[in-house]
Amino acid sequence: MTGASRAGAILARHPLHAAYWSVLAPVVYFQLAILLLALFLPDLAERLDGTEPADLRLRWRMLVLVQFAVLVRACAWAHATVGNPFAGPLGTSSNWLSGALFAGPAVLIGTSVLIGAAFGDGEPDWAYRNSAAREMFTGPALGLSMVVYVVVIAPRLEEICFRGIAMGCLIGRGMDPRLAVLLTSLVFTALHYQYTPLGMLAVFIPALFLGWLRIASGTVSVPIAAHMAANAFSLWLLSASG
Repeated sequence: MTGASRAGAILARHPLHAAYWSVLAPVVYFQLAILLLALFLPDLAERLDGTEPADLRLRWRMLVLVQFAVLVRACAWAHATVGNPFAGPLGTSSNWLSGALFAGPAVLIGTSVLIGAAFGDGEPDWAYRNSAAREMFTGPALGLSMVVYVVVIAPRLEEICFRGIAMGCLIGRGMDPRLAVLLTSLVFTALHYQYTPLGMLAVFIPALFLGWLRIASGTVSVPIAAHMAANAFSLWLLSASG
């Protein structure tokens, strides 16, 4: 039995845990943090809804702290359950990694450009549901916390939870890998509710690609590398645009 199939067989016995870490934990931890701030630091909690650069960066710092806590707990659970904090094998070839570093930005940025050109009606904010969501990804919000979250924390957390824990559980329970990729991609996309339907389509297509990378390479490290490279390139474009 390979490392991936062994991890999947173990994860298959924990479907509720897999659902929790993939879907509920990031939301529950963040809402709990907001509740605690409202109770003990109400002035700070009010700033989370602000649009000033300092308020936007505060929101990114909170995301870093909360989602890093989720990442640590998810990795600890995966390590205790399958003996690996990434819920599966990490080893891969340099060809896979170099290909992922190139293909990740190409697929993510290429998908957004094509969808925006075809259906965005020339609107620069076509992907965002409201101005508050858009403000989070503007030049004034750009800072160290945003870089750490977008490039380091989010790719690891999302890939470990979705392409590692959730997909491993589904395949371990006998689901066709292609269906597992589709299902986890749909749930992954639904959690990006800050986007419009077109924006969510621009999330869904790269999610399918990341799921395919996980199946084809046999390791979660390849989609992590692709996801990190894509997010890093997106931030570089943001900083270059002023």
